[in-house]
Amino acid sequence: MHPNSSSHSPVHKRLLSLMARGLFALLLLVSPQLFADAGALGPDTESNEPQTLVSSHENVESPFANIESWRYPNGLQVYFKAMPKSEIVTFRMTLPVGGWHDPENRTGLAHFTEHMLFTGSKGYNKAEFEKLVDDRGGQNNASTTVKRTDYWLELPDHEWEFGIDWFGQLLFDHQFIEEHVKEERRAVILERDLKPETPLEIINRWFINPEWSRQKDEWTQMLGLEIPHQRLIGTWDDVRATETKDIQAFYDRYYGPQNMTIMLAGNFPRDKVKAYVDKHFASIEPHGEHIQTYAAAKPNFGERRQFNFSSRRGHVHELRHYIPDMDRNDVQWLWLLRTLLYNDLNTELRKNRQATYGVDVSFHIVQGHGRLISNGNFDPGFEEEAFAYIEKIYQQLREGTMPAEQFETLRKKVLDALLLDHHTPWSISGWVSSIFYDRNLMGDSIPDLYQFAKDATQEELASWMQSNIQNDLSITRTLRPSPIWPLANMGIMIAIILLSFSLGRRFLISPLDLHQHLYVRKVLYGPVVSILGCIAFICISFLLIQAMAVSAQYIQLHIVSSIDSFWLNTAWDMLLAALATIVILNIPARIPRKLILAPDHWRVKCLSYRSSIYAYEEIRDAQEKHLFQVMFSWKAFPCRIFHWGLFSKGLLIQLESSSYFIQTRENEDVIAELMRRKKAQYSDKNQGGTNTEKSEKKSTLYIAPAA
Repeated sequence: MHPNSSSHSPVHKRLLSLMARGLFALLLLVSPQLFADAGALGPDTESNEPQTLVSSHENVESPFANIESWRYPNGLQVYFKAMPKSEIVTFRMTLPVGGWHDPENRTGLAHFTEHMLFTGSKGYNKAEFEKLVDDRGGQNNASTTVKRTDYWLELPDHEWEFGIDWFGQLLFDHQFIEEHVKEERRAVILERDLKPETPLEIINRWFINPEWSRQKDEWTQMLGLEIPHQRLIGTWDDVRATETKDIQAFYDRYYGPQNMTIMLAGNFPRDKVKAYVDKHFASIEPHGEHIQTYAAAKPNFGERRQFNFSSRRGHVHELRHYIPDMDRNDVQWLWLLRTLLYNDLNTELRKNRQATYGVDVSFHIVQGHGRLISNGNFDPGFEEEAFAYIEKIYQQLREGTMPAEQFETLRKKVLDALLLDHHTPWSISGWVSSIFYDRNLMGDSIPDLYQFAKDATQEELASWMQSNIQNDLSITRTLRPSPIWPLANMGIMIAIILLSFSLGRRFLISPLDLHQHLYVRKVLYGPVVSILGCIAFICISFLLIQAMAVSAQYIQLHIVSSIDSFWLNTAWDMLLAALATIVILNIPARIPRKLILAPDHWRVKCLSYRSSIYAYEEIRDAQEKHLFQVMFSWKAFPCRIFHWGLFSKGLLIQLESSSYFIQTRENEDVIAELMRRKKAQYSDKNQGGTNTEKSEKKSTLYIAPAA
């Protein structure tokens, strides 16, 4: 969805307010003496005491203070934060339902349902329902991720009653209308420009990159979680096939009040808003299932280090820690650790531009389990120093040995950022949509992160890290630049592929000298069969390569990439390329290309110079047949069918162990020659002599040697 706004939006007022605050901050920087307390230190007195966190934040109210929690009998959770200095009111609802909850063959249904809620519950279409907000100078939007859906509304503070009523129509008592579904289907398709799958995309999905060949998600590798792989917006076919009853069933199943968490923040009249919310939301009946966001983990312990090489200039260092079975307290410590690391690493590693784009530190929570990620791109020559500093900071925080002044400075930055970034209704309500909507994890109240950071000690953080941040549940990735010129690396790979092709033809496939044979007929394929054969060749090749890749993943992840050696990684890539070349080379070696008759044997020559050799006496029969005669007879089971013409006859050569069904230009002549040579070989064997060579010159089917 795209936000909607109007000329009467309170955004202009907020912009003026921010400009005034910026001017005030500029005056503080230019002339601090104008605002300083003249009698604090005296005109000739300097303070050598560091400005610590406690002295500068002692009498400051936490932005998380006075957040009320209202839990209703129907399961609805409402948080309320009165902010009298604000000129707007914000409404936010977060539902722990997203793309992971899409049913099979209905990908994108969670996102489609998000669109449909903006038709309201009183028969409006989308434009009419959103115009109600536009006319009052407000804006609204929504978003869907794989694990949650978030709706929000922002209005001038005097429109708070309308906001509660409109938000109730947005969320509750929906009966979707077919006409509105058709309109929103077009909007969903246009949002990401969905199109029907092309033949190449179908081949890619089923053969080149099938789901079974994809590497398991890291959450699955490390903690054993079942993480669905869904397309968030959905496919063209699934979105077009989605019907009104599908959306209604999804809404009825998941959009019960027992799964919703609502946040109201802004300049609400406290004495009136509670009664108004009770009137509109408390009577909603619960329906559908209660969503469980927690899943038991099965940790796969073992520290992992992975080294890779690329043509990029810088060194990338990434460290991932997994924390199973988190609770409310763990979330607060993880947030504090992430923020401390972010402030320190970006401050220190960008001083000398060691970190080209800074260091990103983030955390994620999935099904009640956490992941902490630090990721930075470092200039060559500084990488080892940067890697060592990252490990040093982790170690200091883990052991509680960071200098006290440094820790206090970092903590002050955390508190300053909370005060600066969380003074608006929008920023406060954002915490609900990011973390606090998960009741299984957070309970029924919002923790005061400001007070938590203010009271936390380095010793307590170290104790928590020792219990939860474990090296045997971590992945360290290092991406280094290739030590050789990228084009040289590509040239080596091409040379390996060509060498593998040459050796494969020489040793695995026996060449054939056609000058030693007297009778050659080409096997014919129609244009349709040729095209389908090429497609099948590509698909089978990629399937076999994917099967090899799946088999090689374990070696790649646990052995090869764990060793910091460019040449070992390159040798492994070359080995895989060589094996893939040999596999691809041998696939066409199963496709008949020519029928060759020699004096003492006959053979089916395939592509890639490979032949299947048979004695004439192995032939049981040779005759012309239609395809349906071969398919609907017992002979079809041991038969290799290479002629798929529906109306023309093909050549069926029946052997003792198998059969061939092919097509040549002269099927009758081939049959006659095969049976004549079989009879001659049989006579020679019984007479103890050989007349085959003499009969070759008498044969009316003699042709010149063919290349």
